Amino acid sequence: DLEVLDWATQLDNYLKHSFQVQWFGYSPRFDPGLMYGVILADQSKFKWAQWDDPKAIALLSESTGTGNEQRRKQIFAELHKMLQQQLPIIGLYNDPVVDATHPPCARLRPLAGRSRHHLGCLEARLTAADLIAQQLHLMFT
Repeated sequence: DLEVLDWATQLDNYLKHSFQVQWFGYSPRFDPGLMYGVILADQSKFKWAQWDDPKAIALLSESTGTGNEQRRKQIFAELHKMLQQQLPIIGLYNDPVVDATHPPCARLRPLAGRSRHHLGCLEARLTAADLIAQQLHLMFT
C-alpha cells in the first residue's frame, strides 16, 4: 500500500529515519561535494543525514579543503564507489534542462542549473504589456 502524507509528516519521518521510501527532488549542485553534503554527515549531530560513514565524512571534508582537481576526482570516485557499495540512497533520475534558441535569439546562452523562458529576445518587437501577457500565459497554462 502507498501511504500519501502531508509535507510536515513526510519531513518529520525523514528526519527520524522512519520510512521505507522517500521522494525528494534536489536543486542543482555545481560541485559534487555539495550533493554529497546533502546526505552525508554524522547522524548524532545532524538529524537530516542519511549516510553516516566516518571514512566518507573524512573524504568529503578533505574535498572541501583542497583545490587540487586531480585529488578531488580521486575523492569523488572513491565516495561514489562507497555510495554504490553501501547504498544509503538510490537516485532514480535527473531532470534534464534544455535550452534552445532560434536565430533572433542567438546571443542568449544557457543558464546552468535551471531552465528559463527567453522572453527577453522578443523585447524589441513587444511592448511591456505583451511581455506580461506572455508571462501570465506561461504561468497558467
